[in-house]
Amino acid sequence: LERQRLHHVVKGARNLVVTHWEIPSTPAVEIATGMIEAYAGSGAADWSKALQTSIVQVIDGKGPPDFAHPGAWGAHMVVGTAASR
Repeated sequence: LERQRLHHVVKGARNLVVTHWEIPSTPAVEIATGMIEAYAGSGAADWSKALQTSIVQVIDGKGPPDFAHPGAWGAHMVVGTAASR
């Protein structure tokens, strides 16, 4: 996105989940879904912990075996305040 449009997309966001490199959509969806479930359902303390929980689940076999490769999950990170609930 161009800089001005990006500003409008993230304006007001306390946290963003970003990746360091392009990754396939399927593992990205699996990780994002797992992160939201971990944050909402299991009482994860913050979004960073929820992301970690989701990544561990993907590595431990939730999804195809190739999702365990760091190329599928290693790029994700939470930036921002990662505010606790």
